[in-house]
Amino acid sequence: MLLLFLCFVSMKAQTDSNFFEAGINVIRLLQFNRGDAVSSSYWSPYFLTAEKKLGKVGIRTGWGFCSVKDFELASPSNGYANFKNDTSSVSGRLGLVFYAALSDNWSLKYGVDGIFSNSERVYNSVIQQVGGTQVESIHKNTWTEAGVSAFIFPQVHLAKRVSLGTELGIAYSGTKGKRSVTSSKFPEFDSHLNNEGSKFSLLPPSALFLMMRF
Repeated sequence: MLLLFLCFVSMKAQTDSNFFEAGINVIRLLQFNRGDAVSSSYWSPYFLTAEKKLGKVGIRTGWGFCSVKDFELASPSNGYANFKNDTSSVSGRLGLVFYAALSDNWSLKYGVDGIFSNSERVYNSVIQQVGGTQVESIHKNTWTEAGVSAFIFPQVHLAKRVSLGTELGIAYSGTKGKRSVTSSKFPEFDSHLNNEGSKFSLLPPSALFLMMRF
């Protein structure tokens, strides 16, 4: 209710011709310890955003990072095996921004970004066999993506230097993936697969950026 009230308080929109603005994605901050939610394609991957306006055109960048590690220690219930799941991803963007003033309190940004992302998942298991021999298996998946994204970014100005914003994006990118399976006991069955493709995606307004202007 407080945010709704602030949205309609009579304040002048931020109309600086030159400024630097930085923000944090509050939604990602709330999901910080929820690996499944953070890695979901339904959520904006960007945690931090920064922008420099120079007259009618601006330059912006955004970055996001996620790392999840799971360990299962050896015990009688899992056959005295150790399991490790290590997942990480990084996403970035760099683009041009254009501006439109909608009202005293609202403004709109739009433009195009170059985007990239890189993710890796490594699943490692170590099984203790009878006689003390250890067998290690490693499953590794990597994924890279690079392309372009058009966006619109509505922004509500809560105070002279504080605002909230979200964005809707449409992206097209090329993708590359690698998968490998290796075993210390059966190396003759090791496998390595590569694939390439393309991706068209619609990013819903799942981010809520708290912005500060300097």
